[in-house]
Amino acid sequence: MSLRTATVALLLGLATASPAAAMDLKTALEMARRSSPLLAMAEAGDAAAAARRRQAEAARGPTVTVSGMIADGHSDLDGFFGFGATDVAPSALMLEARQPLFTSGALRAGLAGAAAGVAGAREGRRAAEAGLTVAVVTAFADVLTAEQGLATARRQSELLAEIARQAAARFEAGEIARSDLAEATARRAEALAARSEAEARLEAARAAFARGVGAPADGLGPLPPAPDVGADVAAALEEALASSPGLAAAEAGLDGARAQLAAARAGFGPSVAVTARASQTRDEFLPGYRNDEWRVGVQGRWVLFDSGSTAAAVSAQAAEVRAAEARLREARRAVEAEVLAAFHGAHAARLRLAAAEAAYEASVISAASVADEVAADARPLVDRLDAEARVAGAERARAAAARDALVLACQLRALAGDASCSGLVD
Repeated sequence: MSLRTATVALLLGLATASPAAAMDLKTALEMARRSSPLLAMAEAGDAAAAARRRQAEAARGPTVTVSGMIADGHSDLDGFFGFGATDVAPSALMLEARQPLFTSGALRAGLAGAAAGVAGAREGRRAAEAGLTVAVVTAFADVLTAEQGLATARRQSELLAEIARQAAARFEAGEIARSDLAEATARRAEALAARSEAEARLEAARAAFARGVGAPADGLGPLPPAPDVGADVAAALEEALASSPGLAAAEAGLDGARAQLAAARAGFGPSVAVTARASQTRDEFLPGYRNDEWRVGVQGRWVLFDSGSTAAAVSAQAAEVRAAEARLREARRAVEAEVLAAFHGAHAARLRLAAAEAAYEASVISAASVADEVAADARPLVDRLDAEARVAGAERARAAAARDALVLACQLRALAGDASCSGLVD
């Protein structure tokens, strides 16, 4: 088989081959969801927020406490009330129930703040799930792109080694100039360096994959096509603003800050509760002292002066509300900017992919033709070296465009809280 025939067969084979896969993208995402520390943290935060809401709800209900004391001691009243020195065993037991009636809005604000915390944690979990999807898709695509890059680099290094060998033979035979031999030798050295760089990139991509997925990147399946992102950027922006987990979390943060402000302001007002208490006391004041009693009534509390502590707390929470409002505005701007970047980037990547496909096919045919012309001394050797470089560049551009089209499409869907990338990895 001639060098030209082998080269064309290898290039076209690389373009159509689809190796057997042990792990597809959906499987990788399932493994990542089971092992992701970030997702586990988000789930724990969701559970903690739900527990804080239950705690806030419980604060509105009654509480029952029991307290007691028992001790051994000695009392010497020196004849007072006719009592002298004697040993005593004082004891006390008290059962008290308390039901808040009015707290100037503190309990209501606490419940509102806890509800906002639940909403924020829920949106945080949605954001974590969507972010994990993007991270896994990116890691998966990066490994495949790096593998393709290494395959290209290996093919180029082997091909240029053969071209350099032939150039040396032709130079010895006086068929080509020394400059052609020097150019072929230099291109071979560049190809070897590019191969080393490609190997390093692949190892880095595999390490990132293992970190994100929790499994080695062995035998990955082919890269799936990117989901359609639509043609209407206004619709994509509207969808993201309506369902963005980041924006919803910022809104929940503002609700929580406002609830905290209301709770701080409640410190200026009174609180009222109904209480019931039953107690039993022995040997507490005098030897043989006994007292059994019960009480039912209303207790009130109103702080009239606290040296400005409550006012300072209100000022601090008012500042937190302003900060939360600013965070919400910033979150909205961030979503708008990220949607526009991902939308236009995804469309550009699709166009680049189509162009790269056409360029690759044309470069393969061109390289084969140039090889024949160089062999017939119709063109200089440097033309063939340039043609092979165009093949490698087109191959790398095609892989990079396919990667970008998929990753940017999933990023766009994640901005709207879609953790399945339009069903691609659900």
